[in-house]
Amino acid sequence: MTSQALLELDSIAPLSRRTARFLLGILLLWAFGLRAWNATPDLTSTRFWDERYGLQNIELLLRDGQWRPAHGLHPGLSYLPHALVLKGSDLLYELTGKESFAVLQSKSGFTPTAYLLCRLVQAVFGTLSLLIVYAIGTRLGNNRLGLLAAFLLAVVPWHIRQSVIYKADMVLVLAVVLAFYLSLRAIERPTLATYAATGVAIGLAMASKFNGGPAAIPVTLGTLLSSQRSKKTFLWLVAAGAISVAVFLLFNPYVLIEPDIYRRSMSRTVRVYARKGRAKGVDTPFDLVPRTLDTLTSPSFHGLLIGIAAFIGLGVLTYLSIRYIKRSRIAVYWLMALSFVLSYSVLYAVSTPNPSAHNWLPLTPFLALTGAWSLLALWSILGDYLPARQRSLLGSTAALGLFVLLGWSANVYVYKSTVPSTGNTALKLLTKSLKQPAGRQVLSEFDFRIPRMQEYRRARLALQQVEALHLLSQRELDRVDSEVFPGVSLDDPEQGPFYRGRMDRLPETKVHVIRPRLFKAWGPEIVVLVHPLRPSGEPQRGEWVRTAEDRRLYVARLPSQATPARPVSLQFRRPSRSREAELLVGGETSSVVSFRGPDHKPHQITRRFDVTAEVVLRFDVAPKADRIAFVLRRWQEVPRAY
Repeated sequence: MTSQALLELDSIAPLSRRTARFLLGILLLWAFGLRAWNATPDLTSTRFWDERYGLQNIELLLRDGQWRPAHGLHPGLSYLPHALVLKGSDLLYELTGKESFAVLQSKSGFTPTAYLLCRLVQAVFGTLSLLIVYAIGTRLGNNRLGLLAAFLLAVVPWHIRQSVIYKADMVLVLAVVLAFYLSLRAIERPTLATYAATGVAIGLAMASKFNGGPAAIPVTLGTLLSSQRSKKTFLWLVAAGAISVAVFLLFNPYVLIEPDIYRRSMSRTVRVYARKGRAKGVDTPFDLVPRTLDTLTSPSFHGLLIGIAAFIGLGVLTYLSIRYIKRSRIAVYWLMALSFVLSYSVLYAVSTPNPSAHNWLPLTPFLALTGAWSLLALWSILGDYLPARQRSLLGSTAALGLFVLLGWSANVYVYKSTVPSTGNTALKLLTKSLKQPAGRQVLSEFDFRIPRMQEYRRARLALQQVEALHLLSQRELDRVDSEVFPGVSLDDPEQGPFYRGRMDRLPETKVHVIRPRLFKAWGPEIVVLVHPLRPSGEPQRGEWVRTAEDRRLYVARLPSQATPARPVSLQFRRPSRSREAELLVGGETSSVVSFRGPDHKPHQITRRFDVTAEVVLRFDVAPKADRIAFVLRRWQEVPRAY
């Protein structure tokens, strides 16, 4: 087999048109079903934080008829299609009076119907992107390449996620692959109409998100490399550029009318990204290279196997395409695809140091294509050494195994995205049971890996993970409001009696065993013991005062009423700079207050302690303020029978 034949996958016979269409239909139905299922849970603003930004523009449009955007974070195409769908549902509500069609709350905000519709629009966009990747694959090789590439993209967890969350990313992916497909058509059949269509698609890409500009690179490179290039094709290319700008301005007229809207939003975003990038150790664009490779080969994207295949494909295809550029039209097509990957990566690396995962999503369709090519090329090489019957059997087995393995992983990802974990269920139970007053204490052996739950953040729980509850004193355990441990601890031959004893001391209504159940909860069994202390008296105010000897050391000025030996806790706002602080009572370490991980919240709460001596807080890094206010809460231990 020649290397040119390998480039063009000549030894891979295409499927029949009927078979290919049938398999494509099954793939699209399955992919849309997964995404639609993933769209249904928690139809509120609490599931995805970033949805609120696009909805702010839609709310102005639907309530006030105001086309001027509330902010310029994303261009018009990122929210206008969704606004059109919501307006249609709102018209149905006005005609029928059925509340299920209403999309606007009475005063402000959106109904669950609005969130569902926006997410389903995203699911449609995500599924359409798979269809176009299939069409691209058939032009770069044949329908086998198209099907495999579409499947490899369909199972990318981040593609599934962004096909649900109402943000600009999936609109951008769809517009980019559409622009690339039309670019291939323009190079294959250069006419004013094909170039104009490409210009429209490029304009749509830029109108969906500001980093859609590299969608213009492939058609530009293809025109320069095409054997049919002429003065006329260059004029058509210029016309396509003008059309793309016109389409962008059509969806974003306020770029010209009031550019400060976008300047303010983008400058603020760039500053935030720069700060996050520096925090992650990204000082130069070169620092992004290993992080990008790690991201795109992570389980959230293509995974290690397909990711390695994709990057190997990038390298081999670059070499083969340059080698056969004058003899193969497919070589030009692949170079066009590779030009987008390179230009997008370079422009993104130069523009921001923040390696945010969702910004790499436009690369995934092209990596799915190169990964699919690598797998088929490998099979093409191996097939030369196998008899025809064995080749067919092994090929079918390998294809089935790949589809089952990756398809099952995608199903599991969506299941875990839509069905709450036992840890999430336990955390919701705690926030509901211990919501008031603030300062409730929870000791947990179970690592909750705290999600960004709004309920948890509002509850202001003091949740601390410990290695083992049985290593703590009974008095320390009795001073917390809840104990959490894995259910397997009950079966431990040595420590099981301790945990069963902690359960037996409480009424049944205070003992909660959360078990995994199909479509109800997934994860390990968790035991939650709830025995809240009683608040004593009203909260009182005090302050930490920096010492003259050590800028990291703060001494508490406590209210006079706090002097009796009774457990108290101190609640204060997180100071700047510091990541951790050590609480010392009477010169001995009482606890460590962490400003990272589970307790990374605006309000910090110390462990309960007896006020019998000097109370000191030692920070790892000196805060800016000389005084830090706190709220002191006193607690009354509840007598219990053992």
